[in-house]
Amino acid sequence: MNGNSRLMMFMIATMCAVAGCSSKKEPFDRKPTVQVKGTVLSDGQPAAGAILTFMRTDGADANLPGAQGTVAADGTYELTTYTTKDGVIVGNYQVSIVWPSRADWWNAEDGLASIDKLKGKYGPGKSSIEVTIKEGQAQVDPIELN
Repeated sequence: MNGNSRLMMFMIATMCAVAGCSSKKEPFDRKPTVQVKGTVLSDGQPAAGAILTFMRTDGADANLPGAQGTVAADGTYELTTYTTKDGVIVGNYQVSIVWPSRADWWNAEDGLASIDKLKGKYGPGKSSIEVTIKEGQAQVDPIELN
């Protein structure tokens, strides 16, 4: 095999590998999600900008993805598991909340925890907020921060 043939074989193999990698297959089986909405208030006012993370707590299913959401100006939030606002998987969750004191929180030199208005009170492993999501559920009980 001459140099040109080797180059051609390499290019064909590379294109086949790239084509195989770009398939639409999911790396795992997605579980169905339920679109739910909720509100987060602090002293009766919307906790606009607070970031919620729903972390699985139910045994073997704890390895399934949780969900995230950001509180809007009116105090409402919607959750994202796989794609924007697609909802959350049915199950039990601990809800952690971080409320950045500034809009550009990703630029905080000491990290998000350093500018949390809640001072870590509702952080992962510390939050006492627990939620169960059921099939067909559309609303999560309001969360009141204090």
